[in-house]
Amino acid sequence: MPTPASTITSNLDVYRFDPDRVAGLLEQAGFAVRARLVRAAGPDERTPQAFLLARRRSRVR
Repeated sequence: MPTPASTITSNLDVYRFDPDRVAGLLEQAGFAVRARLVRAAGPDERTPQAFLLARRRSRVR
């Protein structure tokens, strides 16, 4: 029988990065940012959340 998740102890390191900075680094690395979602912090969160979707640019041969 599975153990309920609420009884499992774990550690989680979280790093927050500015989405504009990450998008710039992706562009410099040859990616094109296709979508960006930034949302406000939820009721149980301390910081806003951001999600980036990037795709590698095609290389011209």
